[in-house]
Amino acid sequence: MKKIIMLSLMAASAIIADPLVSYPGTKAKGMGGAFTAIANNNSAMYFNPAGMVNFDSNRSNIMFTAEVGTGAAFDLNGTTADEFTSSTVNYFVAFGMTTPKFGLGLAVYSLYSVRAEAFSEDGQYVGYKDQDISVLSVSGAYTLTDSLYPGGGRISIGATLGLAFSGGGLIEIESTNSDGTTSSNYEDDTLDQLGYFGAVGIKARLFDSMLFKVDLGANYRSSAELENEDSSTVATIPVNGMDMPAELAYGIAAIYQTEYGVVTLSADNKTTYYEEATSEENSGLNFRLNDYNTKSVGLDISGPVYQIRAGMYKSEEQDGDNGSYGLDVSGYTAGAGMTFKKTVNLELSVDNKTYEWGDGTDTSEVFASFSVNFAFGNK
Repeated sequence: MKKIIMLSLMAASAIIADPLVSYPGTKAKGMGGAFTAIANNNSAMYFNPAGMVNFDSNRSNIMFTAEVGTGAAFDLNGTTADEFTSSTVNYFVAFGMTTPKFGLGLAVYSLYSVRAEAFSEDGQYVGYKDQDISVLSVSGAYTLTDSLYPGGGRISIGATLGLAFSGGGLIEIESTNSDGTTSSNYEDDTLDQLGYFGAVGIKARLFDSMLFKVDLGANYRSSAELENEDSSTVATIPVNGMDMPAELAYGIAAIYQTEYGVVTLSADNKTTYYEEATSEENSGLNFRLNDYNTKSVGLDISGPVYQIRAGMYKSEEQDGDNGSYGLDVSGYTAGAGMTFKKTVNLELSVDNKTYEWGDGTDTSEVFASFSVNFAFGNK
C-alpha cells in the first residue's frame, strides 16, 4: 500500500481547481476535486459518469442530492486584484440510480460565473455583462465486465448528454431627444443562450482484494457552443459570452479497508480548454484565457457514521495565443460528513482558494458547500 500512496502523491506533486469553475459535489470539493477515479455518488454525473455503477457492493440505490454553496466568480470590472475575484451562489440537484451492473442519473447544477466587457456583433462596446453558465444533464453507465483476471479487471463505461444554458443578453433601447435626434442605451435582458455537449468516461478496478483496491478513471467532456436562442426582437443586440469549455480528466485512487472504516487516497489531473471557449471568435466578452492544467490530491476517511476529508490543488495557465492574466490558483480543502440510519447523509466542505497573480500579488477567497443526500436501496 505504501508504494501506491507514494505513486499517488508523486502524481499530484505539482499540486484541482481553475480560476472559474465551481465543482458540484460537496464530497468531491472536500477532497480538492480529486474525484475522477472515485466518482461514487451523484456528482459522478460531472466527474465521471462511469462511476454511476456500484463497484463496492451488491446494493442497489436510489439517490437524491440537494446542495448549495458559494463558488468562484471572476469580475473584470474590478480595479484591484482582490476585486477581480469574489463568490457566487452555486447549486447542485440530482437524482440517481446505481446498481452493480448499470446506473442512470439526472442533474442540474451551476458551473461558471464571469463579468466582463461585452461588444455587439458590429464591434460596438456596450458595457459589462454578467454570465452564469449552468447545466442540465442525463447520464448512464454500464459494467462491461466483472473481472478480466483474478483480483481485478472490473471495467465500467458511462456517457452524459447535456444542455448548457446561460441567461443574459443586451437590449438596445432607443429614445428621441428634444432636438429630434435619437440615442441608444443598453440594458440586460433574459436572452437565453443554449448549447449542447456530451461526455464519456471509463472506470477500471485494477486490483481488488478484501483489504485493498486500486481504481483508475478518465473522463472527457466536449465543449458547448452557446448561441442566442431568441432573435425575434429587432432591438436585440446578440452578445454571446464565453462558450462552456471542453475538459479532459484522469485520476487514480487507492482504497484501504480497515476494521474502523475505509481510507481513500486519490490524485487527479485535468485540462480545461479555455483558449477555444474564450477566443475572439467564440466569445463576445473581452475575456481571454489560455488552457489551464490542474492537479489535485485528496484523502477521505469514512466510517459507518462519520467521514472526514482533506485535499489540496494547484491550477496553472498553459502557453497559448490568448491574452494572459498571469493567474495561477492553489488551495486547501477540508470536509466532514455524518450518516443517519444508513439513509440520510449530511456533508460540509470548506475551500481556501488563493489566486496568484503574475505581478506577485496574492488574493484569497473562502468557499463553503453543504449538501443533503438520501439513499434508498436493498441488499
